[in-house]
Amino acid sequence: MQSQDAIVVISSRAPDEEAPSAMLLRRGFNVFTVTRQDELAGQINSRKPDLILFDLFRNEEDVEKKIEWLRGIKGGAMCSIIVLVDSCTHEDRMRFLECGVNGIIQLPIDADELCATVNVHLEATRLRKELASRNAELEDKTADLAHLIDLKNRFLDLATHDIRTPITTMKLVSNVIDKLVGDMPGFDRIEKPMDILARNIARIEAKIDEFMLIAKLDLRRMILDLGPVNLNDIVRDAISSFFANAISRGIDLDASLNEIPLMRGDARKLTQLAFELIETSIDRLDSGGRILVKTRPEGDGVWLRVTDNGVPMEAGAPTRLLGGMENEVIEGDARVPLYNAYRIARAHGGRLLIASDENAGTLFAAWVPLVAVVEQEAGDE
Repeated sequence: MQSQDAIVVISSRAPDEEAPSAMLLRRGFNVFTVTRQDELAGQINSRKPDLILFDLFRNEEDVEKKIEWLRGIKGGAMCSIIVLVDSCTHEDRMRFLECGVNGIIQLPIDADELCATVNVHLEATRLRKELASRNAELEDKTADLAHLIDLKNRFLDLATHDIRTPITTMKLVSNVIDKLVGDMPGFDRIEKPMDILARNIARIEAKIDEFMLIAKLDLRRMILDLGPVNLNDIVRDAISSFFANAISRGIDLDASLNEIPLMRGDARKLTQLAFELIETSIDRLDSGGRILVKTRPEGDGVWLRVTDNGVPMEAGAPTRLLGGMENEVIEGDARVPLYNAYRIARAHGGRLLIASDENAGTLFAAWVPLVAVVEQEAGDE
């Protein structure tokens, strides 16, 4: 037997050649005996045994007291515990097992049978410790992976949103040039370069959408960087970023912002939330379309509402969209911005709302609490 497999024998039985501790010592096990209860905790902490043999005989103390002692020993222990009994009722056996005992041995027992049983339980202890070690390693690796995924998503978020604003400006300038000089003599000389510029802008926009899709499909847990947030400032910035694009497409983009108290949230993620809702409406509209962005407090939270006058969704579509998001199903690239908004709202302890009506228009809205109620660690929501 390897010396590191330490065994504690708890017993007040008079030592003799037939005592369990003597049997195990003769077979080469690393055994030490504790006879006093007040010494037990210190011995176990210092020696960290792989197995505890509790040599219990009925006349020494009442069973109830011994069971309480066993519960105290087992609390948090990774080693196996075997109870040795002279006699044991079925009721006592069940109570021993319920308080964490791994095995019960009826005495008397010969040395071969005792050693075989001890070896089985020592192997079980070794496997439990190895499993605990592997689990700890896996948790460390999982934490490292979650951190790397979050860094990647942060980079993609920053990159896509930082690029989007200048791209919008480039599209506006391109459209203005096209309208100003389209009918002027000599336009044919710059028509091809303008066409190349338009195609490249479209390619960059497509790449931005791909980056956003990659980030979102990889995102299963969201880390929130919580701090004070002025939601109205976030909405004003988002509207400013889309304003030029809306004008160039003949879309009226307006806002109605109610007074909102300073709230707690992730400013970067809430900015993305506002972008996604506004972008979803803009992509639905043609020239002559109208979008109204509103904020208003309600209950212990605040609504960010984006309403457009585009073609109403078919009956049941909003419910299907929200149901798909709950099951992490994205219906094509056009749904990615909404899925982004859904995940961000949920991570903040809020919810997403989609509604469509021929008279009231189509609404994309998010409700988030004024004080975030979900602070996530790598953001299961």
